Amino acid sequence: MKRWIALRSTSVEPDQMVTPLLALAHTVSSELLVHHNHTVLLEIEGSEALFGGIRGVKRHIEGLLTDMSAPVVASIAGSALGAWLLVQERASPLWCYACGSRTLSRRLDALPLSRLPQARPHLRWLHNIGCWHFADLRRLARSDIRRRTADSLLEALDQAYGRRPFVYQPAVVPAVFFERQSLSYRLIDTAALVQRLKPVVTRFSQWLSQQQLAVRALECQLHHTDRKRAFRPTILVIRFSEPVWHVPTIMALLNAQLEALRLPAAVSHITVMSRVLIARSVQNQTLFEHYTSTASDFKQTLDLLRARVGTGAVRQAHPQADYRPEYANHWPSETTNEPSKKKAADHLSAHPSTTRVITQGPHEPAWLLPHPKALRIQNERPCLESPLHLYQGPYRIETGWWDSQYVGRDYFVAQDHRSRRYWIYRVRQTLAVQWFLHGYFG
Repeated sequence: MKRWIALRSTSVEPDQMVTPLLALAHTVSSELLVHHNHTVLLEIEGSEALFGGIRGVKRHIEGLLTDMSAPVVASIAGSALGAWLLVQERASPLWCYACGSRTLSRRLDALPLSRLPQARPHLRWLHNIGCWHFADLRRLARSDIRRRTADSLLEALDQAYGRRPFVYQPAVVPAVFFERQSLSYRLIDTAALVQRLKPVVTRFSQWLSQQQLAVRALECQLHHTDRKRAFRPTILVIRFSEPVWHVPTIMALLNAQLEALRLPAAVSHITVMSRVLIARSVQNQTLFEHYTSTASDFKQTLDLLRARVGTGAVRQAHPQADYRPEYANHWPSETTNEPSKKKAADHLSAHPSTTRVITQGPHEPAWLLPHPKALRIQNERPCLESPLHLYQGPYRIETGWWDSQYVGRDYFVAQDHRSRRYWIYRVRQTLAVQWFLHGYFG
């Protein structure tokens, strides 16, 4: 009888733990799969001699499970479906053993039939005849079960008790880097943590080069141990705008996030795990190192800025085909989608200072006011500190009739007595003459 191990995460989002569990299970056996309810099953018959029996396999898996950020329940049984059934709805992290055929039969007989997916469509009939558990179903005649239900129910029942082979499609294990390191003494200084993380990141970079991969997201877990209080691990997720694999690039962002981090307690263990990996295109090496991609250096600089000042503080221009300056001037965060016109207006009103203009013509200024400022009129001339002289213009903008935001303006480049230039406009759709200041020239 082959022995199987079932691993299932009890976290709120167990689907996110499937990839780490697959990477963990692949260190024990290559015969593994993902079954219903995000449960990882692995066959350990060929691995028992390598790890020194079932207890050695169990100790190896328990050592790796301590690095998981979410609790994991496990079971060992003489069949794959039996191990899967025993681990379902189990909240305790203790292992459930059912290696022998008698132990497996005794534990499965006590389970309710509602745990078996093939029995759920027929639960009403089964409950009406007093069949609530696996033992009750086994007492019924197989011919009656086959006549009143589907053949898949008997097939799943035989697979659970190890009387029929479990046919499955082996899972393709994605490449995942996972390394846990115990510190000889607890650290609270982030600078010291950087020095301890650098060898791990170096091995991670070497692993990426061997696998011809690059990383887009990396997770660093800082585990805390305290005799008086229990702390959850501090999790840092470092995201890169483009795939990287060099140690200096990874360490620069990791160091920037650690500098802004306040640890709740001393760190006793550190874990580095890859989140998002992509295939790296192999390029021919150049003779001189200064022939590098300037776009790559620019994106790495943006990553460093986001790590230091925050994601929302780094903004990117999103021009829009609109002649109205307040709608064409968009500077949202790089992590958000391009905002609508209403959101763009709200964005401008939220900033009391001037905003950079996405220019559409040579007459437009370098800085735009968040709101146009009304100008007083003296001797039929617009005035700011003194009467303004119309230097260039008019440049007419008449648009927006389709979205109830009609704009009819004549823009001018104005100049005061100190030769400072302003961007002003005159409203066209009113009888009274109205002038507004809308921007400054640099």
